[in-house]
Amino acid sequence: MIPFRRRQIIQEYIMKVKEQVCATLVVVVAISCSLSASAQMTPVSGSDVPSLRQLDSAMIELMREYDLPGGQLAVAKDGRLVYDRGFGFADTATKEVVQPSSVFRIASSSKPVTMAAIHLLIDRGQLDLHARMTDVWGNLTPVPGESLHPSLDSVTVRMLLRHMGGWDSRVTGDIQYLYYREAAQALGVPEPADGPALVRFLMSRPTQFKPGTGVVYSNFGYNVLGRIIEAVSGKSYEDFVRDEIWTKAGTAVPRIGGTRRSDRLPNEVSYYTPPEQGSVYSIYCDEKAKVSMAYGGDFVVRTADAHGGWVCSASDMVRFLTSLDTATSRPHLVSGTQIREIEQRPGIPSFDTKPVYQGSGFLCSDDGSTWNHAGALSGTSSSMWRLGESGISYAWVFNSLPVTRMNEFYPRVDSILRSFLEGVQGANWPQHDFFSTVRVTDNKDRTDFRVLPNPTSSSLEIYLPNDLTLPSTVFFTSTDGKQYLFSVSEPLSTISTSQIPAGSYVVSLDQGPSIIVVVAK
Repeated sequence: MIPFRRRQIIQEYIMKVKEQVCATLVVVVAISCSLSASAQMTPVSGSDVPSLRQLDSAMIELMREYDLPGGQLAVAKDGRLVYDRGFGFADTATKEVVQPSSVFRIASSSKPVTMAAIHLLIDRGQLDLHARMTDVWGNLTPVPGESLHPSLDSVTVRMLLRHMGGWDSRVTGDIQYLYYREAAQALGVPEPADGPALVRFLMSRPTQFKPGTGVVYSNFGYNVLGRIIEAVSGKSYEDFVRDEIWTKAGTAVPRIGGTRRSDRLPNEVSYYTPPEQGSVYSIYCDEKAKVSMAYGGDFVVRTADAHGGWVCSASDMVRFLTSLDTATSRPHLVSGTQIREIEQRPGIPSFDTKPVYQGSGFLCSDDGSTWNHAGALSGTSSSMWRLGESGISYAWVFNSLPVTRMNEFYPRVDSILRSFLEGVQGANWPQHDFFSTVRVTDNKDRTDFRVLPNPTSSSLEIYLPNDLTLPSTVFFTSTDGKQYLFSVSEPLSTISTSQIPAGSYVVSLDQGPSIIVVVAK
């Protein structure tokens, strides 16, 4: 496993990155547009955006500096996806190039997605923010012969969302990673233990501080949130979040990933660890040979579902951010009331005076208007940001993690990208929207469902997938649930929007694909 001190570094980064970024923004690192010979050999995919080409240079130079095989960067402005590019190699052996549609493990950048699902259940009246976790985690019971530890009785949903549940990995190590075999054996379930089994195994153990009195980053707390989602919704964690969060954000692609090389999803990159991590014996008992830390030597991805299990692209992450952001014209995942709760300070005096504080699911700053979260596992690194009232959101992901340089890596990447993006003047921001082209399936044989122009004022050209059975129906669904239906009989059809009120709509086909469209008058 990643040595405990390195796990601490990851967690300390997630709690401190914004201060470091703000401190380094005043010293902008100049990235020359004249690339080195090695950088010029790095393949770049996706549409060229002339006014944002400095981002190409920055990504290539960062990958060279930190020896990162492949990565992605996606940027949105005012809810429009204006930049979406892949860099380097998804597989260094086959020289498969990273595409904007390639998918990566995003590690702990999964946590805000889980947070959004919880707030959606609260919006619907199915869950109370202040409910005790023991009242809403369903029929989970301790290991036979043991009982629930009294210190867990006072832990609430709000505390779990804000890492206030009382678990302190600085004292115990990260309990979410330490008991894969022991928990499975105690419960008589297959090894390695899944998320529910770990919760059952650990519910008889005490917290390290009184719940609600401190903030200490906790993967286990988000595991518990995943189990609450399952208990309240009646669906698996993955199914509920795909149906109610990712699909409504406009993508059907994200999945909970697998751990071993043989579990690689369609279009998923390969993961690479630095030589100093070496090979180790697998977490899986049936695997006798030593394995990479990224492929069974350190963690189980499906067990990490709610705190670190999602596999998606950088543009999927930006779809999520812009759909969560009520300042955009995209359909919103949760209400303004929930956003205000997300941005609130934790309510602990010693933490409430800090410029950067733990909101619900995100680190927040600028009085709550700036959100960020990062992710790190052996073989992957990621980060997502919503930059205050600027209208800028971005996300990046790489298929490696420079474990010996993590103290500098995340702040450096984000300071370089932020300093450029925040310096782009209004007239230089592109007006196009790459969200107008969507991937409609989650396999390698994707076809496009496109609508142009987007936004529109009077009519739309609808480009239908080649495999769609015609005639078909196109549904326009407004944010308040009102629906408009149009029949289409040709692969390229034109629809008049003159009778549709201005607003944001989910445009979908009766056979599945959907896209977000803005009708402007």
